[in-house]
Amino acid sequence: MSDRFDHTLEHTLESKPDDGGDDAVTSVRRIELITGTGRRRRWSDDDKARIVVESLRPGANVSEVARRHGLSPQQLFGWRREAHARISEPVDDADARAR
Repeated sequence: MSDRFDHTLEHTLESKPDDGGDDAVTSVRRIELITGTGRRRRWSDDDKARIVVESLRPGANVSEVARRHGLSPQQLFGWRREAHARISEPVDDADARAR
């Protein structure tokens, strides 16, 4: 965390009401500290494919699959849309022969 945030948080927690005004801090009920890497995760194509296939199984719940892998459902729906687009795009004969 930044020094400015730490100082502001410390000052706010130590403040006591002196005049009963609206700006006074009377108590802190809960502080939520979110920890993590602070950066985007990089998923390999194999991991994405495995998770997409899992979400396409009969009876699978996309939200549950996403939560299990630490994704938002929107991200997983985006991967599914991307996979569908790749499967649906026409194959160029020149590209197929080059492979």
